Amino acid sequence: MLSEAPGKQLTQIIMVTHSLPKLLSLYPLFFILVFGCTLSSAEESAVSVTTPIVDSSNARFLFTGTITSERNADISPRIAGLIVKADADFGFEAKTGELLVSLDDTLAKIDLKAMEIDLEAAREEFDNAKRLYDEAVSLGDNNFPRTEKESRETNYQKAQLTVERRETAVIRQKEIVERHRIPAPFDGFVSEKYAEVGEWVQTGRPVVSFIDTKNLRLDLQVPQEQGNMVLNSRKVTVTVSGYEHLAFESFIEARTPTVDPKTRTFVVRVRLNAPPDYIKPGMSAQAVFQPTNDKPNLLITRDAILRSGSSEISVWIAETTNGEIKATKRIVTPGRTNGDYIEILEGLNKDDEVIYQGNESLQEGQTLRIVDSVTPF
Repeated sequence: MLSEAPGKQLTQIIMVTHSLPKLLSLYPLFFILVFGCTLSSAEESAVSVTTPIVDSSNARFLFTGTITSERNADISPRIAGLIVKADADFGFEAKTGELLVSLDDTLAKIDLKAMEIDLEAAREEFDNAKRLYDEAVSLGDNNFPRTEKESRETNYQKAQLTVERRETAVIRQKEIVERHRIPAPFDGFVSEKYAEVGEWVQTGRPVVSFIDTKNLRLDLQVPQEQGNMVLNSRKVTVTVSGYEHLAFESFIEARTPTVDPKTRTFVVRVRLNAPPDYIKPGMSAQAVFQPTNDKPNLLITRDAILRSGSSEISVWIAETTNGEIKATKRIVTPGRTNGDYIEILEGLNKDDEVIYQGNESLQEGQTLRIVDSVTPF
């Protein structure tokens, strides 16, 4: 028995050796089955999803800007001269045409008086020439020398031209006298005074700065993404810092035709309708735009928003297809922010399952495993 044991052991070893290639040939299939399942499980990404909040309230967009005046002028004299009156100091209120500053017009008035005397003399000569000419015409050619009649007609015409020329000179001199006055060009206030009595001023040098405090507007910087919503607003409400409880309605007057390439914003100008007296140029103010939008507003958590270097804004959606949950990328248009939520204007449906955790490195069509689903309230 002892002598047969080594022979049997040798036979078993030979049989195993002959079977080894077959066993080894089955190992790849075993590895594929085992590790394939492991890899398939590894490709699934664990994510948390939520559905958008349906906001039934009207969307509102708030921007802050500065109150500006429609008219703000540095007023210069229209003629050089010596200031003899400058009562319009800082804060002086004036209506259109009221005097702000006076220049010495003594010489100009003397010249005007002399021209008016010359005009009066010319008119007397004209009246005399006309009387003589009418007399010749009334006597007729048979009773009055023809050459004398023609001479009187020539004198009459010259006298008429002299009157017209001197009337023009008087009008011009009156304008020169008037230009020694510096009146208010519109209703407003003096915001700065640059010259005093006794100073000689030249044309082009401002003597006062004058500003309109009634016709006011609000200039705002609006991001290009929200431009259409703002410009389509049916209502604009303005409040001034410090007077938030006193809001009043306004309207969009104009917008710049271009967008600033550095800030990606454009200027929207809001006209203030009959603004209260407490509103002054330079004040900070807020404008709330309420766009025309009959669709409900969708809001999602800001964690779901992804921004790329190309300014593209997107979210990932978990979609179920043939029993599998896949990742789908959506390009969206954001709107206003409300705490931890942001409004989505385009690109999202109210029933979409939006991924807000585990969305940092997803790929299109990637298989997902939902670990948490939140229903917003």
